[in-house]
Amino acid sequence: MDAIVVATNWLPSRSPRAVMNERLFGALAWQGDAYVADEQLGAPDDRQSRSGLTVHRVPLHGVRLLARVLGRLGLSWLLDMPDRYLLWSVETALRVHRRLQRRQADVLVTVSKYDSSHVAGLLIKRLHPELPWVTVFSDPWLELERFGYIHYTRMTRPVNARLEAAVLAACDAACFTCEETRALFTQRYPSLAPRSHIVSQCYDPELFLGTAARTPTQPGKLVVRYLGDLYSRRSPLTLLRAINRLEQRLPAAASSWRFELVGKFACDDAQDCQRELAQTRSVVVVKPVGYRDSLALMAEADVLLVIDAPADASPFLPSKLVEYLGADRPIVALTPTQGAAANLVRRAGGLVADVSDAGAIETILQRVLEAWGRGRLGDLRPDPAVRAGYARGAVAARFDELVRSLIGQ
Repeated sequence: MDAIVVATNWLPSRSPRAVMNERLFGALAWQGDAYVADEQLGAPDDRQSRSGLTVHRVPLHGVRLLARVLGRLGLSWLLDMPDRYLLWSVETALRVHRRLQRRQADVLVTVSKYDSSHVAGLLIKRLHPELPWVTVFSDPWLELERFGYIHYTRMTRPVNARLEAAVLAACDAACFTCEETRALFTQRYPSLAPRSHIVSQCYDPELFLGTAARTPTQPGKLVVRYLGDLYSRRSPLTLLRAINRLEQRLPAAASSWRFELVGKFACDDAQDCQRELAQTRSVVVVKPVGYRDSLALMAEADVLLVIDAPADASPFLPSKLVEYLGADRPIVALTPTQGAAANLVRRAGGLVADVSDAGAIETILQRVLEAWGRGRLGDLRPDPAVRAGYARGAVAARFDELVRSLIGQ
C-alpha cells in the first residue's frame, strides 16, 4: 500500500503519540511518505523508526517566533485555532499536494494529538477529493474544554467547531482510541457513526521479552509504582491520604510496601502533597527515566498504578495504561469510575477506585496488601485475552484491514 501519513508527533520525540505512531505504522507493511513536524516534543527516544514510510520533516517556519510575539501582545489565544501548528499544516498540505501531482497514493491518514494534522488533511482532501482519507484522533477536539484541558474564547470556539465539523464531514473514516471517545463524537455527529472505528493504542510485546524472570528491586516488600508525570489536576493527593490513613490503622503496612511515583511532580496541589509525603516513609518520588528504563520499571513492579484527574466520567485512555498491559503486572486504577480507563482495567481484571475517594482507595490498597501477603497477587494480573487485543500486531492488523476495506483492496 502506498500511503501518505500526516502527523505532528514522530520519533525521535518521546511524546506518547510519537511512540504510538511508530508502534502502529512500524507494524504495517506499508510504503509511502510521512510528513511530520520538524521538532522534538520531549526527550529523544532511544530507538529508530521501523516504519517503511519515508519521513519528511516539515519545518515550523516562524511558529516559535509567532508564539512569542502573540504572547507578548496578550493574544496567545490565537494559537488555539486549532493549535500552534496551523501554519505548519498549510505548508504540509502544499508539500503533500506536490507529491500527489508526481505520484498518486492509495490513502491519506492524518493523526492527532494536535488537530492541525487534520486541518492539513482537510486542505489535501479539497485538492484531491478522490483520495480516501482516514483520520485518527488521540483525544476529543472541541470537547476537550469540558475536561479542563483547554479554554476557548468567544472567537476560537466557533472556529474550532467549524474546523471539527468540516473535517468529520469530509473524511471517509474516523478512528478513535476507545469507545468512550468515539461516543463523544458520534453523539454530536450522528452521521459519523457508520464511518467511525476503534484503533486503540498498543504495546510492543518484543519490548517485554524476558521480563517475566524479573529481579525484585525491593525483596520482601510489595512494590507499587506509578510511571508518568503528575501535573495540573492529575494529582496523587488522595492516594497519599489513603496510604497515611491505612498505615495509621495498620502500622505494619509501612514496612511491608513501597510506593514509587516516577516522573515529573508538578500538580496544582503539590504543597498539599508534600505535607502528606512528610507523614510517610513508604512513598518516594523518583525523577523521570528514559523510555526503555520505564518499561523495565513496569516489569519489576509488583503492582502498577494509574492516576487520572478527577471527573464525573472520562473518555481518555492513557497510553501508559496500555503499556501496563504489556508489562503483565496487576493494575490499580485511580480514575473516574465511569470512563475508558476504568472500563479497560475492570475488563482486564484489575482494581478501580475513584481518584477523588480516599476511602475507596484505602480499601483497594488493603485488598492488594492482603493478596500479596497470601501470595495471591497473581490473581490480579491482566486477563490474557484482553491483554492480547492490545498487542501491536493485533491492533495493526485491525487498522490495516479497515484501511484496505475502505480503498477496496
